[in-house]
Amino acid sequence: MKFNFWKKTIQLKEFESQKLIEISSFLTAHENQLVDDITAVLKGDYGLLKRYTKEHVKFFDFELSADGFGIHFYPSDANNTQLGHKQLLPEYPNGFVNDNDFLVYAEDFDNDDDRMDEYDEQLKKKVLDWFIACWKEAGGFGCKERYILKVHDVGKSFDLKNQKWISDH
Repeated sequence: MKFNFWKKTIQLKEFESQKLIEISSFLTAHENQLVDDITAVLKGDYGLLKRYTKEHVKFFDFELSADGFGIHFYPSDANNTQLGHKQLLPEYPNGFVNDNDFLVYAEDFDNDDDRMDEYDEQLKKKVLDWFIACWKEAGGFGCKERYILKVHDVGKSFDLKNQKWISDH
């Protein structure tokens, strides 16, 4: 999967590379839990509001929040109206990056926007690759519905079934 919004690669500082290694370790440690959470969604645990049933659901959207990488599932109807909400990794409601002090704060980049962008891209790639690996482990490739993975405010989505980037629906 290619997730490269910036054209050049910038060398990160040692502490930034170390933070990415720590995040990778965290992701690996929580892989089974995310697989279980995705499996629950695939089995129909959508977090629907009581007035809706599974028959109302036409769109199946996972979303990674920009701050902290909270993971949410939003079932929607044919008009793209959200019918409920399910938090994945619920013990990290604000996202696991902030909760575990893995975020390298902007002031650490000494006003080096290119390096900050590179760190951000590498972080997003690690999280997206992890989610997709968990999706596969949960049996997501075998489902008939089209599930989408969005990164909040990116403008593109990842079609999990077809494994390609698409324009937001």
